[in-house]
Amino acid sequence: PLMDLDKHSAASTLSIGKSLDAEYLLVCQKEGHIFTKNQIRLTGLAFLFCGLAANICWTSWNSALTYFTDLFGPSIYLYFLACYNGPGLPILISQKWDSVVDAKYGSKIALTVRILGSFAIMLSMNSLISIYPIIFDGHPPLYAVIPLVVLIGIAASVAFGSLYQLVAIFPPSCSGYLFVGTSLAAPAVLLTNVATRFGPGKQVYVGILYFGIPALILGIGMFVFFYLVRSPLGTHHLSIYEKEIRMMNPIHVDVTQTIKNLKLVNESQGDDLMLIPKTDVTKKQNVYRRSLFSAISLFASLFGTMVFSAFFPYVPTLNSQLPLVLHYVYLICDMLGRELTFFIPKDKAGLSQSRLLFVTVIRMGLLAFFVFYVFAPMVYHNEYLIIAVVAIWNITGGYCNTVSYALAAEPYADAPTKQLSANFMNISLQLGVY
Repeated sequence: PLMDLDKHSAASTLSIGKSLDAEYLLVCQKEGHIFTKNQIRLTGLAFLFCGLAANICWTSWNSALTYFTDLFGPSIYLYFLACYNGPGLPILISQKWDSVVDAKYGSKIALTVRILGSFAIMLSMNSLISIYPIIFDGHPPLYAVIPLVVLIGIAASVAFGSLYQLVAIFPPSCSGYLFVGTSLAAPAVLLTNVATRFGPGKQVYVGILYFGIPALILGIGMFVFFYLVRSPLGTHHLSIYEKEIRMMNPIHVDVTQTIKNLKLVNESQGDDLMLIPKTDVTKKQNVYRRSLFSAISLFASLFGTMVFSAFFPYVPTLNSQLPLVLHYVYLICDMLGRELTFFIPKDKAGLSQSRLLFVTVIRMGLLAFFVFYVFAPMVYHNEYLIIAVVAIWNITGGYCNTVSYALAAEPYADAPTKQLSANFMNISLQLGVY
């Protein structure tokens, strides 16, 4: 059932997931495994905290716009985006071998190493940047900061990929809890920003507090994850998952002989070879063709969002805090746009892939206006106008990006084909970010 859930809208995923939990409990009871709603809720809260921990490190860096701009100039945000998002596509591609590693070393060990290792790296990066002003006498050099961002990008990509793999084998509502947790990172960092008077600055202790709070959350998240994989639900589902993975990825198998045997079986039955790769290639091509408009819409939307984000520090203004305000408008409105899909589903909005592409083309007008506003020598500049443009772009973007995944998977009934469509959309997303 998880394949039919909207994986980017926390409200819809949590609501639908909870309605499926009762059916899940009945299935477990028939199989002789007795679990309670409280155990599911506790497991869900553990996923919520892990989602918060996975997202809070980069959100804290992303939200220290004024601090890093004062140190390195307005172009630093563009460098940060490139360094953080750069590892995303290679790691996305490399994750197709995760099941092989899980089969060899055990899913519990492999997932624990990936997720706890990622959390430990992000915790270390936040701890380092908090004491950099002490180490470098108040002005850390760029060459010492950029590697930290690259490591955060790698760790975050691994953490999110592994958490999404893990939550898929748990009760349906756990997905909703995970996505709620990732959404909570923005308001949590906003509160930290307000508490520290808008982030790190000249006072060293403020920087330690600002980056230290996310590091503390990551540390707690490591213990929460350790509980998660050792809880009754975690132990049960990981043991089942491990058996399935090992069946799909046998370690000691003569692959060549197996293929020969399969060919002999097909030939003896008078059939064409059904395992010829061409069949899979044709299936993929059909999926890609039918998902093309959604993929183009997602690519264009993410590309535009990266342009908006990269040039917040260049918006003409006398208010030094405007880039930070625009950043939080972006985070909050994107989150609101995603949740809007719960109240206005794609069917109610009358959206198809072609109509979604048309809406995306119209949205490109907002991007063109933003670029013109930032770089053209205009006489009139208004902070409220540019805030409104950023808000409209991200509310519609959060909504359209979420709907694009649902529309791409809509023509297919079987889970593997839906997953193939989702993978195609994920690659389109990463290309847009690139």
